[in-house]
Amino acid sequence: MYCDDQGRTRNLPFNTRATNIMKACGHGLPPTSANEDGKSSGIYGDVFVGRCLDNEMADIWERVDLSVEEVDGSADGGLEEV
Repeated sequence: MYCDDQGRTRNLPFNTRATNIMKACGHGLPPTSANEDGKSSGIYGDVFVGRCLDNEMADIWERVDLSVEEVDGSADGGLEEV
């Protein structure tokens, strides 16, 4: 997942779908109450999602297909709206 690291401070819009994908991958978020700027914890701005096979020992790096359904914000997987 690639995004603007400064999206939050640049006042880009909150990205619910990207935040839900990040959470579905097992990444945690700090509680919103801990944010000094009062904004929700998560990803802000546009995001590009991709998949690759990366094996440094075998010197392999290749792009792998990723379907739209796999990154659909409404996909099954126990995601909760932020």
